[in-house]
Amino acid sequence: MDTWLIVVIVIAVLVVLALIALAVAKRGQAGKQRKAEQAREHLQEAQLRGARAEKEQALAEEQVARPDVSARRSKSGPRRPSVRPRSAPGTRSRSTPQRRS
Repeated sequence: MDTWLIVVIVIAVLVVLALIALAVAKRGQAGKQRKAEQAREHLQEAQLRGARAEKEQALAEEQVARPDVSARRSKSGPRRPSVRPRSAPGTRSRSTPQRRS
């Protein structure tokens, strides 16, 4: 085999190896970029969940701090109607002043 042919084959192998190394490096960079993008998305989601959780916690604390109106009603017994019941027809209420004619 001629020497120049061996040199050409060695150069071709080196070029192929360089191209393979370049492709692997680009793939690694693309993978890193993809992972970085995923990490940013996960961070944003975590921040949103954290903000939502803080808001819900503040709401819960506010509800605990505020006196519960329905709890006070149940402690004092059944709620009384605000309007007096009507008296039976033909009878007069005691609280209504009677007119004398």
